[in-house]
Amino acid sequence: MNKIILLTLPLLMVLSACDSAERDYKRLMSSDNISMTEYREYLEKHPDSPYASIVRDSAANRLIDTYSIQDILNREYYFGNDDDVYYSIMRLLNSEDYVRNLALRKDQIEYYELYLEKFPQGRHYHQIELLLIDKEVDETFSGEHGILPPLGKGTRTGKSYSTISLENKTQYELIVSYKGPDKKRIVIVPYGKTNINIGNGHYKVAARVKAAGVLPYAGEENLDGSNYNSSYYIEFRGSHFNPSISFNPNFKL
Repeated sequence: MNKIILLTLPLLMVLSACDSAERDYKRLMSSDNISMTEYREYLEKHPDSPYASIVRDSAANRLIDTYSIQDILNREYYFGNDDDVYYSIMRLLNSEDYVRNLALRKDQIEYYELYLEKFPQGRHYHQIELLLIDKEVDETFSGEHGILPPLGKGTRTGKSYSTISLENKTQYELIVSYKGPDKKRIVIVPYGKTNINIGNGHYKVAARVKAAGVLPYAGEENLDGSNYNSSYYIEFRGSHFNPSISFNPNFKL
C-alpha cells in the first residue's frame, strides 16, 4: 500500500496545481477591472499553466489600451520584466485586424498612423488613410494653429485637376493633408520635393512636421486647374527660442 501511495503522490500534486491554476484563472478573468498587479501575480504563481498565454494576451491588450503607442514600443510601461508579455504585445501589434480595430476604437492620429506604417499594403489601408486625413484636418483646425498662406499660383491649365509642387525645407518629416472633393495625404521626407494632382474645388489643408513644439498650420484653398507650389521651412522666433512652422508660397512656376 505504501508503494502505491508514493507513486500516486506526484500525480496528485500535478492535479492539485492544475486545479489551483484553473481556479485562479477563473477568479482573475471574472473581474471587470483586472489590475496589472493581479495579472502579474497570476503569471508569477502559474507561469506554465495552460491559461498563462491567455492571461499574457489579456495583460498585453490592457497595456496597449492604457499606454501610448510610443511608450509601448519603448517598453516604458509598468509590468516588470516579463518578456513574454512584451512578445504578446508585439504579436498583437503585428496583427493587421487587431491594429485596424484598435485604430477604429481609439480614433486618434497615432493609432491610424500605426496602421499605415505597419501595413502599407494592408486590406484596410485606404479606409484608415481617409479617416486619418479627416482627423488631421479637423484637429488642426479646431486646435491651436498658424494660418497657412495661399499657394503660389502659376499658369491655369483648364484641366479638371490641379498640380501642386511641394517642397520640404525642414529637417523633419512633413505631412500635408487635403480635405475636399478629393482627400490626399502627402508625406515628404526632410529636404524632399514632390508633385501631386488633385481634383479642383474647395479644400481645407493642414500641414505639420513630426517634431515636438512645432505649431501645425491650417488654411483653405480654391483650386481651379492651375499649377501651384509651396515651400515649407522651420523658422525660429522669439527670445525663448520657441519654434513655429512657417511657409513660403512665393516661388513662381
